[in-house]
Amino acid sequence: MTPSNTPNLFAPLFKQLASCLSAHDSDIAQQISIELNQSTDLPITKPPQIVPQCDALDIAFQEPCDPIADEINQIQNHLHWSDTSGGIKSEDVRELLAFVELLGPTGMVVNTSCRAGLLLQMPDTHYPAHRHAADELYLTLSGTGTWFRDAAPAGQLQPPGDFIIHKSYEPHAMVSTNRPLLAFWCWTGELSFDTYEMM
Repeated sequence: MTPSNTPNLFAPLFKQLASCLSAHDSDIAQQISIELNQSTDLPITKPPQIVPQCDALDIAFQEPCDPIADEINQIQNHLHWSDTSGGIKSEDVRELLAFVELLGPTGMVVNTSCRAGLLLQMPDTHYPAHRHAADELYLTLSGTGTWFRDAAPAGQLQPPGDFIIHKSYEPHAMVSTNRPLLAFWCWTGELSFDTYEMM
């Protein structure tokens, strides 16, 4: 099967995410909602791929989780997971994380206006402080993470359904609980991974 000829099996997920994001009043949520709706008929250009961290998905898809996570569970065998997204070079950090770029310049569905995808963070782990030029939005789907950022320097618990926004170059870090953290993420503005920096 040629990846470029694969039908967009992600269309139901894109529509569900777009509907959720459209209810949020931030500019980034509104933009990503539009991009997702406009990408439902575009082809998938990457084959499925797993990394060892994907073993945590079975736990991530257990209750309680956001309804969007249920949709992701239905298509998980078609996702292209990686541990190298975002310019992460440190081997010890890469072991904690897995990513899917669903939509973007290097995404499963090509889009040059944004990046959007999934983050899976292993249980009881710390994703160290980092920053990048892109504006970023997270939507927690499963697990409860503690987010550290300018708006919550002492850390803030973010359960499923919570939105978290990082401004351009705003340092941020995440700590998971004893459950994996699954979240939807998106970037707008400067999309280059070259601006990604661990701190």
